Amino acid sequence: MALRARLLYLEQKKGEWLRFATPFNSMIDTDNVPHLPKFGRALGFYFIETYWSYPDAIFHPHNEFVVTN
Repeated sequence: MALRARLLYLEQKKGEWLRFATPFNSMIDTDNVPHLPKFGRALGFYFIETYWSYPDAIFHPHNEFVVTN
């Protein structure tokens, strides 16, 4: 979903980062840290990357999420 959305969402504001709401343990990297996808626009580029997915890292008032069913 995040990869497809990155290709379609080209009107993103500079400096905006959107996290995709995913189950906590759906993306675990090689050091056993769970991640969630996010994408942003900064420095004249569009980005897609992952972000740590544990409650203390992601639930801040300034974070925005994309949720779909």
